[in-house]
Amino acid sequence: MLIGEASFFVLIILVSSFFLYRFIQLERRTALEVSRFWERSAHEIKTPITGIKAFLQNLKSQAYNTDELAPYVDLALKQVANQEQLANNIMSGYHLKSKDISVKLTVCELTAFLKDYFERSPLQFTQARIQLDFRSDRKVYVKADPTDLKVILDNIIDNAIKYCPSDLLLTVDIRAEKKKAIVTIADNGPGVPPEQVRNVFSAFKYLDEELPVKRRGAGFGLYISRQIAQHMGGDLRIISQGKGKGSRLLIDLNLVTKNEL
Repeated sequence: MLIGEASFFVLIILVSSFFLYRFIQLERRTALEVSRFWERSAHEIKTPITGIKAFLQNLKSQAYNTDELAPYVDLALKQVANQEQLANNIMSGYHLKSKDISVKLTVCELTAFLKDYFERSPLQFTQARIQLDFRSDRKVYVKADPTDLKVILDNIIDNAIKYCPSDLLLTVDIRAEKKKAIVTIADNGPGVPPEQVRNVFSAFKYLDEELPVKRRGAGFGLYISRQIAQHMGGDLRIISQGKGKGSRLLIDLNLVTKNEL
């Protein structure tokens, strides 16, 4: 009888181990397929976006682009910019999840980069105002990946546009502290309640559940941005005095030493 009961328990353990093994294999296969889907989707989205964006930019520059047509071209370019940002986030999310993210750090002159960025940013399609508080003639060299830095800025701007009022004002400043250059982007938005600060950089979290669904986005922009900043050897932080007092997003980047110039 004892032998029979022991054999029965061994059989149960073997069967359970088999199904557990199959479950783990299935889970891994599913995770791999999802990751590959992310990558394929990003490429499939970006391919037509590139062509459409080039066509619209060409249309905007042509002489036959009348004042009547211009607002519609700008609106179309804004939508294309939104889709391009989503594709970049999906691609970055795929690389982060697969731990295949490669950051190509180069020497980047920060003041010129930011000035050029904000002249071309999605803000140009809104009523938002931008105030650059740093000296444009001051040279600040950092180690950064320009493409990834643009992704971080795109997500910060997109977040500000979604959550802030129609009279959005963004103030941008640069300061150097020891071995770090800190880019501060302050807004005049609703701010972040203390109990929600920890959720700002969480994936798929929304700070305001009453935000219209059409304006929520995918919910992982700032999460991806912080991961990218950390892969560049820096960080992305937020400071807010509470609800109704605006927010400040701080991008930490490594300064380039004189010997590295």
